[in-house]
Amino acid sequence: MNLGEVLGDAVELLGTLTRRRQAAGAAREAAVAWAERHPGYGAELVVAERPGSPLVDYDLLLDWPGRGTIAVSVQPDDGLPWLEDHSTHWAAGQLVTVDGADLSLPDALLMLRSLTRPGLDPHAEIVELCLTRNDASSDTEPLSEEELQATADAFRRARGLHDREATLHWLAAMGMDQAAFADHLEVLARQRRLRRRKESELAAGYLAAHPEEFGTVRASWVWSPSPWPQGAPLPEPVEVPAGALPQPLRSADRVEAARHEDGFVTGVVHERLPARADEHTLAAAGRAAYAGWLAGRRAAADVRWHWL
Repeated sequence: MNLGEVLGDAVELLGTLTRRRQAAGAAREAAVAWAERHPGYGAELVVAERPGSPLVDYDLLLDWPGRGTIAVSVQPDDGLPWLEDHSTHWAAGQLVTVDGADLSLPDALLMLRSLTRPGLDPHAEIVELCLTRNDASSDTEPLSEEELQATADAFRRARGLHDREATLHWLAAMGMDQAAFADHLEVLARQRRLRRRKESELAAGYLAAHPEEFGTVRASWVWSPSPWPQGAPLPEPVEVPAGALPQPLRSADRVEAARHEDGFVTGVVHERLPARADEHTLAAAGRAAYAGWLAGRRAAADVRWHWL
């Protein structure tokens, strides 16, 4: 059976399903039987319950190998305008669903103000924030006053809210009362606790696997918009973390007028010192490990955007 015939059968299936809440179980059973008759399409019936209504809506999702997912929907002609009818759809107030957990549009707008990581697009960062929020929601251990205060201080510093008056003005501009702000801070505090725990768990292993990222070097280099004259003196050597070296020097002990960013780097590495597992180095390794762990979670997550 070709794809066109399968889609026709999917429409016929949806047309036979009773749209009352109490019939949803039978609808799911019918969809399972339909999927068995159409192997290879991974058919899944989505049952959307309308708030305050005895009716439900059905969408049949089909795998389209190599292309994505096809969603088949049938909207009964019951005389309601389309916009009014869909205002109660399950996804009307949701931006995205990540691993089964929904993010509402109001929460997404608030989350957008927290995006801070350079080099990561907003879609990816929203997904990562959803993942950490989902993980943190399983933490039922009470938060300490110190954790809440530290989270509040970091939140205010990031937004330049240096006193109570500025904070209250920001809340008014956001349309958020102090109770809602307290709830938001609790979520952020649990995400902060999750991050610190994961960084602590992963730091030593990451440092052992990537020692070259955390050693120190004694080096001299200069960046210039045009190639540095051959034989011209370089600055006095300085000791810096290996990761602070310009990219051309990280894997070489000497470079001459190597292309870097919008100019050229000339430099010499005089000494490379191995990483020390001290507090500062482990903290840096933990941050790097956490970023990698979270990127892996994002790559493996089930993400469904509803409005993008």
